Amino acid sequence: MTIDARSFFTGNPTPVPTSTEKTAWAYVDEHGRLVLPPEVAAQSGLAPGARMRLEPTRNGLRLHRSVTHLAKVYVEPTNACNLDCATCYNLERHYNNLNGFREGSDTLPKRFLEEPSTMPGSVGQVCELDKMLEEYYRLRGWVNGVVPEAKLKELEII
Repeated sequence: MTIDARSFFTGNPTPVPTSTEKTAWAYVDEHGRLVLPPEVAAQSGLAPGARMRLEPTRNGLRLHRSVTHLAKVYVEPTNACNLDCATCYNLERHYNNLNGFREGSDTLPKRFLEEPSTMPGSVGQVCELDKMLEEYYRLRGWVNGVVPEAKLKELEII
């Protein structure tokens, strides 16, 4: 049994199936309805007639329970991992923050920071990593390389 990484940080680890455990499958019936196995529906707190909001993602769908229900179910049918999502970036950085990584931990080999480039298109340039990181942190919504608690809550990581 493995643990869902997002739930790890909430203090309420959620088991997820591994390849050695039985995999549950949903299917689309002849009327175009998504049919979940009864044990998955029950485990997710879904009752007959439950309504959900569908949110298309780049690699699939995310299902959100109605606001009258407290649980959420995420379904992302895909044949490729969507590693460029905000949750993945922020979860990974949060994990690194918990392990001591902060501003100053992000760096490049010394030669990129001190030696002028000899590559076509950037001959003579030296990487301005500090400016690049400042912009990157700002665009990610991080403060000095740390994911703020508000961002973690927004993404439901904590």
